[in-house]
Amino acid sequence: MVMNVKRITVPLLCVFISMLAITGCPEKGYQLRFDEEGVITVNNGNVCFPVPDSAYYRVGAISINPRGTPSKDEKIIFDPALNIVNEHLCIPPTFYQFDRDGSFFIRAILISTQKSAPPRKIVSALEVEGRHITSIRPDDSEMARPYSEMLRNQ
Repeated sequence: MVMNVKRITVPLLCVFISMLAITGCPEKGYQLRFDEEGVITVNNGNVCFPVPDSAYYRVGAISINPRGTPSKDEKIIFDPALNIVNEHLCIPPTFYQFDRDGSFFIRAILISTQKSAPPRKIVSALEVEGRHITSIRPDDSEMARPYSEMLRNQ
């Protein structure tokens, strides 16, 4: 009986140790964080989207690209001169002009000013038609969201 327990326990222990070695130890920092969706509004010529609970965050990077741009071709601006004011991140025309028709997606990476809070990613999409800007929903390929939410949006 003891021999059978050893015969099962030793291989299971080896598999467990191997899995830890391959995947690493599960820690809080290794959790998948879903992207947040920001709905676009236009305010005095500025393209804005809400950033709730933003008191201790700053913009670490932003990318504004036409939809369908491969990730290797995305233009990313690190430490942009943009601020979150009244829980809204606004992009003024002096920073980026949406001066041609088409669909664009915006990805903003927010960095915590406190070490304990994880970074956040806000993703928005918009359509420009004849200088009129409309908020549209980001595609599932443009943002990470729970599978249940992806199914709901079909």
